[in-house]
Amino acid sequence: MTKRNTVFLGLCKRAEHDIRLNRWNVLDLSPILPTHIFPMSLYGFYLAIAFPLDAASEASTLRIEYADGEELLKLDYKASIELNQSAKQQQETGTEGLIWQPWFARLDISTAVIKRPATFFVFQECNGEKKQIGTFEAVFIEPPHLTPERISAIQSDPGACKSARIVINCTVCRDEHKSYYGLERIPKLETEGWIWSPELDDSWKCGCGATEMPLVYLKMGFSSVLGRRQTSSANLSVEPLYKKSVLENIRYNFVELLEQSPREEEVQKFIKENTILLYTYSATKIIPKPSIGTKFKADFGILDTNNDLNLVEIERPGLRLLKQDGHRTSGLTHAFDQVGDWLNEIEIHRIAILEGMGLQNDHVNKIRGVVIAGRDSGHDAGHLRKLRMRPNDGFAFYTYDDLISTLDNLIQSIDDM
Repeated sequence: MTKRNTVFLGLCKRAEHDIRLNRWNVLDLSPILPTHIFPMSLYGFYLAIAFPLDAASEASTLRIEYADGEELLKLDYKASIELNQSAKQQQETGTEGLIWQPWFARLDISTAVIKRPATFFVFQECNGEKKQIGTFEAVFIEPPHLTPERISAIQSDPGACKSARIVINCTVCRDEHKSYYGLERIPKLETEGWIWSPELDDSWKCGCGATEMPLVYLKMGFSSVLGRRQTSSANLSVEPLYKKSVLENIRYNFVELLEQSPREEEVQKFIKENTILLYTYSATKIIPKPSIGTKFKADFGILDTNNDLNLVEIERPGLRLLKQDGHRTSGLTHAFDQVGDWLNEIEIHRIAILEGMGLQNDHVNKIRGVVIAGRDSGHDAGHLRKLRMRPNDGFAFYTYDDLISTLDNLIQSIDDM
């Protein structure tokens, strides 16, 4: 039988081996590594190869290099595996059915840091012979600009970061470069030698000259760390935006405001300053007071991760919602009618209205109306349940107690993220 070479499959974020079934559960395996930020550490990633069963016990070295030969990492390994009974039988009989075996190695090498977008070449060294077994690409994707609408959406994410810091080290002279980014500048960090990333130079070279790192991608992409769930890694540390105590304080202040029978403008202002109250929408943009043509304004426009646009009408917490017979009051009916007018206007002038919000028509799917009004107290629980469940002309309806309840669920689940 012809000897087959080992093949590089790509990199992935997670790989778990079920020995009993001889099966790997893998997440995001690909020969393309997209990222918003360089330098990028490969610490914690899994490197995937496939090899013939008869080569399973061979000691080998994997090398990953830039096109100019600069080495990214070196990994000595021996791909020993536990075969299930079926695989053993096929190996013993020479059956072709299971000729390839996948293998995943977790990269616990803190020095494996990709400096810039590049194509990388993967080599295997075995018995004195070096062969290329594959390639992968690290690709830079410039993140969206941090507009006020994007910042409001980040602040509505319970897993978001308030700030992030990255350290670049020289392993020879121990010189280091420290930079940070955040929702706002932090003077204390800057007195400690941290550089605000928009003000970085285009490159950095250590004192001994052994390490040189381009910084232009860090300047363009560091903001992306704030807008996604991120944990600290070998060279990156993050400060979470929300801890349980912060959320509990927001809840306390919100309940206190509602008990004062505030005007809807006061409630709208509080929610604008605490968009975590809207976290269930998984927002990518939150637009305050978006215009709907020349006649109307919503209180919020929320673009979610499904690219659906939710137009929110805020009514007074003290608004009476239902009559004794369970039918809507005139005040609540007026709120629904107003949202209906918005949607009718959008039906006629959709493209122009979306452009006025800074949105592109082909980037928005469904457009929905949302009414937030009143409190649960003073209303029959069964009638309120029907109000929430009935179509309501296609609108979603919530009371302020619903917002408090979802915040309570978040507080209960969060553990000082």
